[in-house]
Amino acid sequence: GVVRVVRVTTLASGEMIIMKLHELFGEDPQFTEALGEHMRKQILENAKEGRREEYNSEVGLAMLFEQSGGKLTPAMAEAIDKSHDNEPHIKNLIDEIKERWDLWDGRDQVCDNQLTFDHFYIGGGAPNNNCYHSS
Repeated sequence: GVVRVVRVTTLASGEMIIMKLHELFGEDPQFTEALGEHMRKQILENAKEGRREEYNSEVGLAMLFEQSGGKLTPAMAEAIDKSHDNEPHIKNLIDEIKERWDLWDGRDQVCDNQLTFDHFYIGGGAPNNNCYHSS
């Protein structure tokens, strides 16, 4: 059968957010329509402040839930705790990418934390793409 997938974005309704909470964390008396609406408004406020957040993972949705005044459930707290286990690995990956980025950044004689398209492609995109330009 067809499975309905709920994506929590700036376009999601409060009802959709509650559906996603139920999907990821089961039933909880805190998961009300009023809280869903408050979470929807928090998403818009975060966007207005320029914060680029992710709300579709257990961790992202749990953090939004807490920002919106909810008290973390044990399942939410566990998801957040587990995410910390990956932090050293993620930091190492980011450091490795930043080192490669910096190597290519100065190739245009300006170290401005920006790459030209060519340098981005040659420095890292080529191994992951079939062609240089797509028509």
